[in-house]
Amino acid sequence: ASKEGGSAFMSEIHAQVILARVETDAEKLAVLTDVLAPIEAERAQGFRQLADRQRFVTAHGLLRAALGMKLACHPASVSLVRKPSGQWICEGRGLHVSLAHSGKRVAVAIADGAVGIDIEEMTGGDVLALARDWLTPAEAAVVAKAGPAAMEPLFLRYWTAKEAVLKAAGTGLSVPLADFCVAPPGPRPQPITQLKPHAALAGLAVASLPAPDGYVAALSLPGGTWRIAQRDEEAVDALARGKEVDR
Repeated sequence: ASKEGGSAFMSEIHAQVILARVETDAEKLAVLTDVLAPIEAERAQGFRQLADRQRFVTAHGLLRAALGMKLACHPASVSLVRKPSGQWICEGRGLHVSLAHSGKRVAVAIADGAVGIDIEEMTGGDVLALARDWLTPAEAAVVAKAGPAAMEPLFLRYWTAKEAVLKAAGTGLSVPLADFCVAPPGPRPQPITQLKPHAALAGLAVASLPAPDGYVAALSLPGGTWRIAQRDEEAVDALARGKEVDR
């Protein structure tokens, strides 16, 4: 699939997106854990909540499977390093990666440019208060005008878009969400508008992604013509295919 950016952008960016269910089966989790680097396995064990550990192992096993297929190497041999910002990078291969998880879903993205992905589960919370606290006044007003059934998905379209942008920028929440605004996020990539200047955000665009029922997802890449390949796949199935490529 392709997503066309505005005419002002001429570059073409390729990205791969994979969504998967969080693995809960102990044997399958063990298989996924086996391909993690020691730093990843140690971090996984550091989570007190089992659900958090399952999400982490599923996401990282899935990412390694996808990178292994792309680089034609065993998933365990992929060099993933965690930067001080918390981002994970694939060393020496010119590939950028991003991971996200929420509820019972994980999402990974691989691109040849800066990339950020986010996915959020709809839980029925008080999104109007969250919108006022976190979004720009104009964005919060758009959410407030939405009908009851549309309010949460609309808020999460903004939220995931902004989270994806900050992941692509590598800043995390050190840049307030209200320092930049996005058009009501949709399937076509739109450039962000900075209300306060942040060099790391320059040139980034964002779009909503197809997501399972009950979830909202977004992807951020540099502005340009986007070529996105997206699929849903069980993490252990992806890992099995990744191991086959290395044979």
